[in-house]
Amino acid sequence: MTVNAVVNTLPKNLSTNRNSEAARPGASKPKENDLMNKQINKQAITSKMVKSDNGWRSVRYKSKPRNKHQIVRQNKNLTIKGVPRMTSLHVSRVDKDTSAESLALIIKEHFPEVQVQQIAEKFREMYVSFRGTILDENFNKAMNPSIWPAGACISR
Repeated sequence: MTVNAVVNTLPKNLSTNRNSEAARPGASKPKENDLMNKQINKQAITSKMVKSDNGWRSVRYKSKPRNKHQIVRQNKNLTIKGVPRMTSLHVSRVDKDTSAESLALIIKEHFPEVQVQQIAEKFREMYVSFRGTILDENFNKAMNPSIWPAGACISR
């Protein structure tokens, strides 16, 4: 006897699966092709979602919300004063014999407030890198390539 014949001999309110809809009174008998229809529907839904170039979807990243509530006050009668905003620059691919003091002397001609620190690099035998701190208002001026040594790379 086949499985279909056994299922057909069961009373309508009994089922082999307790959670199926056939176990509820008044529910209709499930069709034999329900499982196949569900599989086809899942494939149709996923094929609609993936429609793009060569099966790839473009991902959109959510941008982080920024704090837009920044207050700058210009009250000059107070004894407490604010400090100017500083920006750090990464200076790399400088000759390995260059020291932080010698680089600072060159840059201080253009930016008297500069502070230079040497960074430990894994390519120490080829070149050295430095971290320079300048005023934020001088950042555009600092990106001028004529200020820096030839062959050096400068980034924020």
